[in-house]
Amino acid sequence: MKKISLLLIVALMALGAWAQEIKDGDTFFDGWNYYTAEVRHSGVIHFIDKESDEDFTIQKVDKKKGEYKLIPERQADDPKFGCQWDARVQFISKDNVDCLAFYPEKETISCLIPRVHATREQCEKTQESMQGRELKSIVTDFTINWAYLICMSQDDIERALGILSTRSPLTLLESVNKQLLTYALAHADDESESDGGRFIDDDFDGDTDIVPVYKDMAAWHASSAVDVISGITNNMAVVINGYQPMNLSEVLNRPSLFYGVEGRGYFQEEEEQPEDIESPLVISKEVYEGRELIIRNIHGLTLRGESGAHLVVDAAYANVLSFENCDNIRIENLTLGHAVEKGTCTGGVIYLRGCSDVEIVNCDLYGCGTYGIEALDCNNVKVDNTLIRDCSDGGVNLSYTDDAHFTDCDIVRCGNGDATVTALFSNNMTFDRCRFAENTGSILFWLNKEPVTLNDCEVHYMNELSNKQSLLKGNTKWHKDANPLTPRAIGPK
Repeated sequence: MKKISLLLIVALMALGAWAQEIKDGDTFFDGWNYYTAEVRHSGVIHFIDKESDEDFTIQKVDKKKGEYKLIPERQADDPKFGCQWDARVQFISKDNVDCLAFYPEKETISCLIPRVHATREQCEKTQESMQGRELKSIVTDFTINWAYLICMSQDDIERALGILSTRSPLTLLESVNKQLLTYALAHADDESESDGGRFIDDDFDGDTDIVPVYKDMAAWHASSAVDVISGITNNMAVVINGYQPMNLSEVLNRPSLFYGVEGRGYFQEEEEQPEDIESPLVISKEVYEGRELIIRNIHGLTLRGESGAHLVVDAAYANVLSFENCDNIRIENLTLGHAVEKGTCTGGVIYLRGCSDVEIVNCDLYGCGTYGIEALDCNNVKVDNTLIRDCSDGGVNLSYTDDAHFTDCDIVRCGNGDATVTALFSNNMTFDRCRFAENTGSILFWLNKEPVTLNDCEVHYMNELSNKQSLLKGNTKWHKDANPLTPRAIGPK
């Protein structure tokens, strides 16, 4: 054992002598992000994934070949990969090792990001193939990247270290993998929590961290579309920053983030999906000319946007957010819609199937999505202070859904179909202090069971109000005009 330890120490001391230079345009792949190196003055190198906008920056250490330190690109940045600012970063390039190594502590590696000489698509296929390989092959033949590491359970890490303990002498590749796994095992029980047994570091994927601060949930802070999807699990509040719109389609089109990953699914349109599985699933499903996010079997999830948070998809046939067999779901302070040409959508904004206890609060749901909210076989859906606008077929479509309550909502400029609001085989739908204006179609409400109740509402509509008698209560007023609404504070804060 002493001989192995000595060999490891000698190998680590020699790493600096084996390093080469990073060149402008070199590419690195962490299993999710495909970084391109931008070499600047004063030894500064900026790495950026031009699709996800994930980035980090390092600076060369004088007179030390291959040695760098982690520095902020912007003043508001937080350090990444479990490190602090000025943490050691080493570029290693020798003996089948060609990667950046991040050191949060002396001789302790928290993250390896390999340099690659392939396209993003080729890298993602390689990442997929890793999921099906034997663990021994992974730890002896591959540099364990960030995406593979966080999908490892504690048992996986212990087994991998056990495999390496039987090998003598260790190759350079095995040495750096051993350091990485040792750090992961030592920090598996830190304040950072484990999702489904996977190792998750304090600063996973940039600005993401997990702390128990929100309504008895952990809070997962998301600064990219990858972060948003990575944070979806039971009893989690995903807090989404508002720097810029996040395109979920860019992540859904990357199979390495789903294929073979526990709790994730990647399906073609014609493939049969395992709907009988009761465990949580986050699914990327093929639709015509794109892919759709499906969140299934999740209990206790909040998606909460900070000021300016905005999620889009660029697939016209996809719903922006789809929930199936979920409960205790809250969508709050978000703008959601399609980034496609108006009039081309056949997917909606929020789609619910078999869900209960859903809250949609302070949101802006916009078309060209077919409907702002569509619910099938759901119970207890509450929508508060939300704007539904410019949807192509209508504002709301409910089927076999009971106890849907809308409060302080505006539904405007929706529909070219038969109705702005449709409720089929649904009971107890109410609107309190809601407003309707500039909607088109032959009828405002189409019902085939119970009447709808409007309490203290404002309705501007030229055509028929409803095919059934509606209960107009309080100060509800029906104006037979097409006038727009006067502005009021509604939607995201």
